[in-house]
Amino acid sequence: MISFRLQFSDEEVASLFRRHGLTLTEVTFKQHIPVYHNKTDEEQITTLCVVNPHNRKAIPVSIAFERVMLSLRQQLFLDEIDKLTVLNALK
Repeated sequence: MISFRLQFSDEEVASLFRRHGLTLTEVTFKQHIPVYHNKTDEEQITTLCVVNPHNRKAIPVSIAFERVMLSLRQQLFLDEIDKLTVLNALK
């Protein structure tokens, strides 16, 4: 397997969803973090979320963006590459 890493800023990711008319909102989640041995502590984390228009549930933008990119990876990276692009990259 070959891995390729792309990085996007939070604003770039948020603008993708805004351009397509989706609602973004900040949501506070409770997360349990290990403290020591079998003890966990509860911590509140506020993160930007996309509101799913189908069921109105909030999905963190990082997870929603990853789902979009994974569903498009074949089309984005493999289908639309022509031979000239490949040959020029090998120069």
